[in-house]
Amino acid sequence: MADSINFLTKIARVRTLRFTEPAFAITSYPGKRPVLPETKEEPIKNDPHHLRWNPAGWDIAIQHAVIDNGSFKNDNLSDVHPYDHFDGNHIHFFSINWTFKDLELKKDTLTAKMSMSTKERSGFEVNRFDARLKFFPWIFKPAEAG
Repeated sequence: MADSINFLTKIARVRTLRFTEPAFAITSYPGKRPVLPETKEEPIKNDPHHLRWNPAGWDIAIQHAVIDNGSFKNDNLSDVHPYDHFDGNHIHFFSINWTFKDLELKKDTLTAKMSMSTKERSGFEVNRFDARLKFFPWIFKPAEAG
């Protein structure tokens, strides 16, 4: 439920945002295309006047965001069958329950208080993980307490 979204001022205030059973999957297939020519990569500059994640300069605040029973899969398809234990080439997290409070996007900084639990197909389980987070395009770090 949104309290206000203003496209002229680029300000959004949302009370509650809920996703029920979202699924996200990344699958890497063996490629058959020709090798691409090498290109010279330019170094990425962290410039507050040229934002990477939020170039339009939106100011977004969400009081409460929830993911109920989500899933995430990352499969690197190859001839190797997935191992029974944790296998970095065949990751499948399910029963993802994630709560965010005071989620904010200002310039290129995303901050939130979060709590999550999940299970992985190998039997690995996260019963509860709480953190204050701060994301930038170039780094993710726990936010400072206070």
